[in-house]
Amino acid sequence: MAKSNYYLILIASAFFGFITGSSRFLVPIALVEYGWSIQDYGAVFVFQALSMALPHILGGFYSDLKGRKQTIQLAYLFAVLGSIIFMYYLSSSSLFVIIIGQMAITISGGLSRIGLSTIVVDEASEKQRTSKLGDQFAIMQLLASIGPMIFGIALVENLLGLKFIFSVFSKDTISTSFYILSIIAIIGIFLASGLPETPQEQIDQNKQMKLSDFSESQKKMQYSFVFSEILVGFFSGAIVPFIDFYILNEYDPSKDVWGIVFGLSNSTIALGAFMVGRNAENYGKGKTVILLYAFAPVLALGIALSPTFIGVSIFYILRSGVANASNPAWTSWYFTHTIDTAKGRGLSTIQITRRLGRSAGVGFGPILFATFGVMSFPLSCIFYPLVTLVPYLNEKKINK
Repeated sequence: MAKSNYYLILIASAFFGFITGSSRFLVPIALVEYGWSIQDYGAVFVFQALSMALPHILGGFYSDLKGRKQTIQLAYLFAVLGSIIFMYYLSSSSLFVIIIGQMAITISGGLSRIGLSTIVVDEASEKQRTSKLGDQFAIMQLLASIGPMIFGIALVENLLGLKFIFSVFSKDTISTSFYILSIIAIIGIFLASGLPETPQEQIDQNKQMKLSDFSESQKKMQYSFVFSEILVGFFSGAIVPFIDFYILNEYDPSKDVWGIVFGLSNSTIALGAFMVGRNAENYGKGKTVILLYAFAPVLALGIALSPTFIGVSIFYILRSGVANASNPAWTSWYFTHTIDTAKGRGLSTIQITRRLGRSAGVGFGPILFATFGVMSFPLSCIFYPLVTLVPYLNEKKINK
């Protein structure tokens, strides 16, 4: 991989990390701040989960048939749209418009993942793949931690003078935060123009790809990944949005403190992803994913049983880090079992199953939380490692 391309991919990843991390931090706070009910809160995240399938349908085909760079630029465009909608409508009474904004931000994040993952795999050798994916995901998460810290501090009146700076743009600091994100996304569109073009020869080969091009073993692995991802998506959807809701309502942390906690959780993901990228090839990509998932229910139990905000925060940070640091190992593992002419569409198909499962899980989440309370968090996480055993054992069987 050329160094200039590598650094530009990392910069593009950093921009997306800042935008998506900041949005994930700001939206729950805004919904609680402006008095939206848990039903409205749940509706926003149900549609978010449903819309997660859209960028993977669009992104996979667009990435393979139009180019990786164009997919990344389209992702930035959706980030601009979502940020502007949030800037004007989060404090309004229009739930429908808020849902549209959340869907736009979600589509942006999905498109960016497809575009950035496939461009890294295009540019890196097979031996470099996991480490480069680890670097890319780590820098994205590092910036996803910085954004919430900055905005968390800015939301506190007069702290460090940032309140005054924000008031230059708007009386509402949350709205101004999204104004800033829209500007960053516009800059990103122009930044992405310097990314390498997907060779026309490769696009032509991608267009000729047929399902019959997959070997029987590759097809079996695709089915295994589909089964695993739809269930991981379901159980993560059933708890992840509601962990934030539980902490915000149960402990009512100040916005700067919650920004630090949220930022540290993303920093933990960044550190974990970097380490996973450096070690997963030797340890085994599938084993790495299962091992990390195995810690998730233990740490979720800590969130459920901790009696203090400090204790809950520690387990929240660790659970987020452990569960999500597996991303580079999982992505590299998946690309081991697909064909070169279907990288974008293959990853899209697998990710769609997780997103559809997640949307069903988010819809089921309020019922699960009402039935089991905070114990729904560890109970759901138990299934993460169990269902991931399916592609792992299938891979072992095929290798024999």
